[in-house]
Amino acid sequence: MNRFAVISLAWVVAMRGQSLKVMSEFQRIGSDGAVVAADRMETPREILSPLVARNAFTSYHLVVRGEPGAPFALHVGQNPERVVQVTLYKEIYLADGIPDLLQQVLLPYEGTVGESGKAVFWMDTFIASDAPVRRIKVEPQVSIKDMWVTYPMEVRIGDPIVPVHQMRSALLPAPAARSDVATYGAWRELVCGVPEQLGKDRVVTIRSLIHRNVQQDIALARKVGVDSAWPGLLEAAGMNDVKTWCAATQTPPIEGVPAEWYLRVRDFLYRAALH
Repeated sequence: MNRFAVISLAWVVAMRGQSLKVMSEFQRIGSDGAVVAADRMETPREILSPLVARNAFTSYHLVVRGEPGAPFALHVGQNPERVVQVTLYKEIYLADGIPDLLQQVLLPYEGTVGESGKAVFWMDTFIASDAPVRRIKVEPQVSIKDMWVTYPMEVRIGDPIVPVHQMRSALLPAPAARSDVATYGAWRELVCGVPEQLGKDRVVTIRSLIHRNVQQDIALARKVGVDSAWPGLLEAAGMNDVKTWCAATQTPPIEGVPAEWYLRVRDFLYRAALH
């Protein structure tokens, strides 16, 4: 089946009430089935052909939509097989309806659609440092009501290799904070010289994995060179100088930019790492 046919099939099935969607790590889905108000933006990035670095994790929210209570089976296909290490977590909601705690589940996963008409997962992918630079298919697939829906995602494995680095835990923002706030501390330490407050992760959460992913970016920024890295940070945030950025991140979230602004920082780093 060609790419257009797959997309068409996914659309037809979605019209019947079943669908499957991949969203960036900065677009959390609340217990009501909608994007959490703090993260909501007019035009979120469409995740169809993401560029990823090697020796690095890339994370996504995976949303299954269907009739409440409907059973489904979820799988993630790869072509070629076993190029990407995929780990799936079920997102657990807090009392206020915001997802935070992550519970690892095995693939293929069988479950039922929630009362909101959606079931939401965190999909972690890892690309080894020796993986060849190429395009591969990493396609979430769900069987629901005797129908198969495939999300047509083609991952572009890029040249950048994240250096080996020491991972550390930090004092993270509250779950109710906008998702991108978890990126500020590590960058403030690198760019502003303000040490990040260290913490101790006892459980795996959305916030802790966002922070883990940011530490990868910091390691790549150090490899590229801090003086070369911070202009991209400022441009993504729409600011003219480091002093302004450092001041803005003291009272998060940064005003005037949506939660996914940070994806532009990562894009910049991947380009910079090629030079």
